[in-house]
Formats: sequence, structure tokens, C-alpha cells
Amino acid sequence: MTAISQPILPSSTPIETSRMMLPDDTNSMGNVHGGTILKLIEQAGYIVATRHCNSNNKSRVPLTTILARVENTDFHKPMYVGEIGQVQAAVTYTSPHSIEVTVDVWAENTLTGVRRHTNSARLWYVAVTSDIGLYEKPLKPMPVPQLSTLSKEEFEAGRRRYEMQKEARKTKMLNDKLRDTLNTQSDMHDLHSVPASQTTLTNVVLPSDCATSGHMLGGALMKMMDSAAGICSIRHCRTPAVTISLEAINFISPIFNGDLVFVTAEIIFTSAKSMTIEVHVEAEGLRSESPRRVTNHALFTFVSIDENGKARDVPKLKLSNQEEENKFEEMKRIYEARKKERMRTTKD
Repeated sequence: MTAISQPILPSSTPIETSRMMLPDDTNSMGNVHGGTILKLIEQAGYIVATRHCNSNNKSRVPLTTILARVENTDFHKPMYVGEIGQVQAAVTYTSPHSIEVTVDVWAENTLTGVRRHTNSARLWYVAVTSDIGLYEKPLKPMPVPQLSTLSKEEFEAGRRRYEMQKEARKTKMLNDKLRDTLNTQSDMHDLHSVPASQTTLTNVVLPSDCATSGHMLGGALMKMMDSAAGICSIRHCRTPAVTISLEAINFISPIFNGDLVFVTAEIIFTSAKSMTIEVHVEAEGLRSESPRRVTNHALFTFVSIDENGKARDVPKLKLSNQEEENKFEEMKRIYEARKKERMRTTKD
């Protein structure tokens, strides 16, 4: 069968994306999660902005777009499970190096035929070459094809919006102060020390994380625990790391839909090629006056790997107080006992 090549749509052509809202899209209150809607808005904005850049691209170098700013995002009405979310996006202004996209979201109840305007947003994108590669590579904004379908009044209104958002983004002084603060905090901890890699993940439990009874599924929680431990291990060695073992996890207290979960991971022991990460979990009932409670504790073991997937040496853990030394020595005894047991089993 011969493939039929379709021409690229004009850059001024709006797009519409649609999909049904499912139970996994809801928040703990039962309506569609705001983050789900924001994700749909940005996806539509990305599509129409990238299409615009490549429809009139004289350089012939494929371009992609990166979100630079989101503003004026309004949530007019809620959206519910079973409704069709319709996202309409259009390029409404271009500067030499940026693209303004206007997005509207509608919810359609297919049973009643009622259609409601639920969201509106304005986003700004910049164009870059599509081979952006690793995050360390500096991004250079590329020239943007200009939108030629605007009237004089539309162009002037767009230019005013552009100047306003440009002025609002002048936060270099604030960013410099924040960066200095973060650098100062970072300098407080020695590289490869326990505090330097400590990681805490905080998340709200959603219906998709729960069983039908409304309590958080163990698998969803263990995934979060493994993620925190993985981040901690990578921050310590600054290389890829993988889980190789997990101690027994005791589920001390259940976690429920709508609870706030805190997962804290810190490194407590290093051998030549492995790291032991201690993970603590606490939960807080956002809709109750109950205090934060301890729900779980576990020990994860990770190894650092090279580009060939082979275990590599792990930086030695720097200890700074008696508590850290006690945990290290206790884990060292356990590690050496297991090592002897493995050697004995291998011989047998």
C-alpha cells in the first residue's frame, strides 16, 4: 500500500484534542484533578505551537517548542468522570522568538448533551531545535515564523500582552537571591554525607492509589518508597543506581484517600559497591484533626551501575555524629553477616 503524504496544516489552524475522563483522573473529592486538566492544556498548546514553527520553517531544521510561561489559567467549572474533555488551542500572537497560545477547555456530558466551558488559559512557548539532547546542553531560542493572519488591532493587542508577560518575567534579582540561598544551604552539608542526599517526597493520596475500601494500596506506597530511596542513592553517588534488595516492610497504620503522605529516605551505610537506604513513611489526615502518624519503615539496598550495567564503586559515606555512626555500625554487622551467609551457601 502506498503511503499518502498529507500537507502540513496552516499555522493559523486551531486544533482540538478530546478524551473521556476516567476514574484515574479524579482527585480525592471525586471531580477531575486540576493537574490532569493542566496536562491536557499544555499538550494541546505544545502541538499547535510546534506545528506553527514547522509549517513555515524556512531553515528546514526541525523545531520543537518548550513551555516558557503559563498565565491566566482559570478554572470556571468542574469536570467529572465520564465526561468528554475537549481542549481547543490556537496560536494568537508571535514575537520574533516566542509564541502565544490561547486554550479553552469544554466538558461534554454525552448522556445529556450538555456542554460547559470549564477552563481557559494563555501559554507562551519558545522554539528550539528538536535535538535538544541532554539537559546539560544550553538551549538557544530559534526564530519563530510570524503569524500573518492577525488584523492590526489583534496584532497590537497581542504585542501589549507580550510586553506585559516579558516585564513579569524579569525576576533575575529574585532568582539570584534564591540561588544564593540554595547554594548556602547546600554548602552546609559535605558531599557524600547523610544530609547531602536525604530526600523527602510529599504527595496527596488519590482514588487511583486506593482499593475500593478507600485505603491506599501497598503497591502504590511501595513505588513511592522505592522512588525516594532511588533518588537518595543517585544523589549520593551521582550515577545511575538500581534496587537490588528490600527488607521486610511493616505496615503500621493504614493510609486513606485524601491523606498527605511523607516519604523520607536517607543513606545509612555504604559498602564498596552498595548503599543501604532507610525509608520512613508518615501520613497526615488533611480533613481531620488527627496528628501526623508513622505508617511504614523499610531498608532498601541499591548499587551504582556504569554505562554497561555493571556495579561500580560507591563513594564512602561521611559520618558526622554518634547516631549516624551507630546506624552505620549496626548495618555493617548485618551486611557482613549476610555476606558470610552468601559465601557459605555458594560453597554448599
